[in-house]
Amino acid sequence: MSTLIVIFSSILISATTINHDAQPGRSKAFFDKDRLNTEPHQQITVSDGPTILIDSSGNGYSAWTQTQECLSYNPTIGGLQFVCRGYSPTGILNVHQTNSTGSFWVHDYAVYDQEYGPARYPTSCATDGPHISMPVLDPAAWGYMVAEYEEGGWWSQFWALPEDVGPGGHGIHKVIGKQLSNGNILVVGYTDTDEIYYRTMSPDLQTTIASGTVATGYYYWGFDCNGGVAYMFYYDASLNIYYRSTTDGITWTAQQSYNMIWPEPYANNLIFWTQMAVTDAGNPILVFDNLDNNDYQTGTYPYLSKVYISTASGGACVEASAPYTRSWYSTVATSGNVVVVMYHVARASSGVDSLAFQDVVAAVSTNGGVSFGSHINLTSSLTNRPGLAQLAKRLDLTNGNFFYFYGINTVVNHDPIWHCWRDPEGLDPHAWYIYDPSDGIHEDQTLETGKSNAMLTVYPNPFIQKTNIRYMMQDSRCMIMNIFDAAGRSVKSFDLGSYIMNHGSVITWHGLDDHGQELPPGVYFVKLQGENLTDIDKVVKVE
Repeated sequence: MSTLIVIFSSILISATTINHDAQPGRSKAFFDKDRLNTEPHQQITVSDGPTILIDSSGNGYSAWTQTQECLSYNPTIGGLQFVCRGYSPTGILNVHQTNSTGSFWVHDYAVYDQEYGPARYPTSCATDGPHISMPVLDPAAWGYMVAEYEEGGWWSQFWALPEDVGPGGHGIHKVIGKQLSNGNILVVGYTDTDEIYYRTMSPDLQTTIASGTVATGYYYWGFDCNGGVAYMFYYDASLNIYYRSTTDGITWTAQQSYNMIWPEPYANNLIFWTQMAVTDAGNPILVFDNLDNNDYQTGTYPYLSKVYISTASGGACVEASAPYTRSWYSTVATSGNVVVVMYHVARASSGVDSLAFQDVVAAVSTNGGVSFGSHINLTSSLTNRPGLAQLAKRLDLTNGNFFYFYGINTVVNHDPIWHCWRDPEGLDPHAWYIYDPSDGIHEDQTLETGKSNAMLTVYPNPFIQKTNIRYMMQDSRCMIMNIFDAAGRSVKSFDLGSYIMNHGSVITWHGLDDHGQELPPGVYFVKLQGENLTDIDKVVKVE
């Protein structure tokens, strides 16, 4: 691990240090040795307060750092997408999607199935596509830039084959994709030799429109695209921050300096985790945590630390972590004039498991980050040690929601931060929870859709003009069949008043709503409801 130091003058002479690898005592080579934890496992529940269980067999190393952006939201489409590594094998990627109200879930396992080799730290790209991106080992070292496109559209489960957009091995260990305003996909990759590459691809990833290097010999701070402009921020060994931007993915601005006015709350300061987001107006917001390096070096825990944002070059930073004094691992989201910063707050504890006691707190600003009016503890009542929480970078201003996820580990007394940062045992099966804004039909619809079962099947699927819905129930009471669109609205209902129990029945649907109007192409969900049984299947209408 390299330590980078720069001295700043203030009333008191302070030092600000960057922790480059952000993993004390661990080099990158240590990770991915696939060692198992042999400690006993705990039960996990489907619902955990305002969140629901999304993936109970994931890999804690999905979110190795908070720059991987496993969760993303598209405000225009209203689509929320989460991607994580599977546990066995560890090289596959699972994708989970819902809408802005969480009224249904689509679970896709092994969307990436090691076609180019084992995938590592994935990124969710809530594009119009949508897409995912990830680094892939080559074959046992950092290597490829890979992206994948859901060619059937949101919630369709029809994914094209992954594409090596590098192409070839470049020692890549971060791969993050964003959609430009022209519709093309800008994919950046950060190498183990501190180079930042870019590839601008057509939406279907079949055509490389532009490629090149953004920066060489610098460290990655963060990358985002919003308001018609994409920003790449990076810094040097003296903590000088630079950025370049592009609007079309072809022409980049010259390198520009960002004048960070470091807050220096302690005599010796450690900058630990960094990230950034871009506002709807196309302005960058940088976020970082600032630890008391003297406290950190002495080994006491929890360490004194604060979280700050910077909204303008040369401007004073704003603390987002008050009233807490031990805050770290921050992410940031913004839409309109709202800025949300989420971070971890250490719970007072001691002992070998002390790092596993975290709360997740969200600070909310409604004035563009000038000040933070509320600090919401999202996990104060939980005892399962949540960790590695992240925000989706865009907000749902229509419903007043921000989206986040956190992980718990199924091994007793360990959370993801412990496993990915300090635990000598290594990997273990892992559970991911996502904030659920809905109090509607999500509990019934967290079933895997798109798979045939004994109660309900739809064929042909996809369909153009009509499809047959086959169903069978063992209970004649409260029989209801509805078809919902991707926004969770009921668009068609069927009268099931006369049927024979335990006998297969068929309804032909011509793609019309309750008013006889033709519905547009897209993803729909058929829900069969009885008094004691519910089943859901997905159907795709195409042109």
